[in-house]
Amino acid sequence: MLSLLALSVPGPALWDDVGTVEINTVLDEHGSERFTQLIYRDYDGRIRDWRMLRTSDMIPRLGIAAWRDGGVLRIVRCQYVIRTVTDYDPELEDRKLNPVHTRRKLGQ
Repeated sequence: MLSLLALSVPGPALWDDVGTVEINTVLDEHGSERFTQLIYRDYDGRIRDWRMLRTSDMIPRLGIAAWRDGGVLRIVRCQYVIRTVTDYDPELEDRKLNPVHTRRKLGQ
């Protein structure tokens, strides 16, 4: 099915393989949802990249997600999907140890 999707969409597709996609919901001090983001982790657990959750197509189903990202079809395969709820932004905290410029990013 996914190969049919890739064939039916004009233009190139960017494929990425990651170990884990973390669906992270960040709460404010009152327990209300501030935002939900997707954190892409390599197989060693290090954060590779992230995206704000904008559409349900971004959430992997059976280990694959496919959506339009900046005018390009992005396809991400993952081994695991986890959901977390935090009162802080784990991606921002990770920048203190692993600055964005040192991370492997999703395909450009």
